[in-house]
Amino acid sequence: MSQQPIDLAASLAGPLATTAVAAVVLAEIVRRLAWRFGVVDVPGGRRLHARPTPRGGGLAVALAWAVGSVAMHATGPTAAENAPMLAVLGFAGLGLADDIRPLPAWSRLAAQVAIVCVAAAFGMPDDPSWSAASLVVVALVGLFVINAFNFVDGADGLVPLQVLAITGGLLILVRPESAASPWLHAWQVRQWLLAAALLGFLPFNVPKARLFLGDVGSLMLGSACVAAALEPVLRGALHPAAALALFSVICVDPAWTLLRRTLRRAPILQAHLEHGYHRWLRAGVSHLRISLGAAAVNALLAVPAAWAIQRGVLDPALGLGLVVLPILVVAIRAGAGAPAQ
Repeated sequence: MSQQPIDLAASLAGPLATTAVAAVVLAEIVRRLAWRFGVVDVPGGRRLHARPTPRGGGLAVALAWAVGSVAMHATGPTAAENAPMLAVLGFAGLGLADDIRPLPAWSRLAAQVAIVCVAAAFGMPDDPSWSAASLVVVALVGLFVINAFNFVDGADGLVPLQVLAITGGLLILVRPESAASPWLHAWQVRQWLLAAALLGFLPFNVPKARLFLGDVGSLMLGSACVAAALEPVLRGALHPAAALALFSVICVDPAWTLLRRTLRRAPILQAHLEHGYHRWLRAGVSHLRISLGAAAVNALLAVPAAWAIQRGVLDPALGLGLVVLPILVVAIRAGAGAPAQ
């Protein structure tokens, strides 16, 4: 039987420290290269920062995580078991290309669909209980969640702290007694290594960002979180409603904003400043306060509700509603989806 998560982390102390240090070094290298080659976000337009800031820091996180995962053999021996990591690398590559030279929205979406289709072709589960229709629904939800990370990546520390909260929640929920299977150890190692890489990057992104994740970071981290949740869901080790609860903080604001924009026929693929956190930033609420508040909601509301769903203490629909409704109320009160002035 696999080790308990905390015991596993203790046994990985050396590799985790190495991964974190690698992320620090790589983030500094990426920061300097971004300045040199002009991969910089300049204030104005959709930007809500007061000073020019290089982007592309997600590349440092991706490289540190990938190197750590390969060194620890946290990959699967078959194409199916490696499909999630291949998808993550595909999203990272797409994001990097968009950071260097912005791509049209439709071409980005087409590339994302292609990445998901290729990953599904290699990693399709053998479980007959998963029909083609249900897998299509899972793919569409996964694409929305991945892009939600990109939509909310506008406040310093917001996405990294959310990924840490989601990763921690997954490690709590997917325990050995839920799935005593050979895949579990590699899955747990990948989550710990991702957390270590993020902790190495975090000082560059909070309290005042010296380096943004960029699309390479938001798409990579979004796909990494989706892959981390999807693998145990498809293997029957994680209740789908519990997984959705963990992503509520990231997804509710974008979903409500997208709905309101769709109803008034605003261009849904056009960048905008209509998310709830945009409103708060423009009202003077600090980046750090927003990011820490979102992480606290995830840790104190979403993770306990997901645990209760997973353990059968709460009905899945009721548990998910208890998480989504308060977050939706906050998003509505913030003015999410209202036309930007």
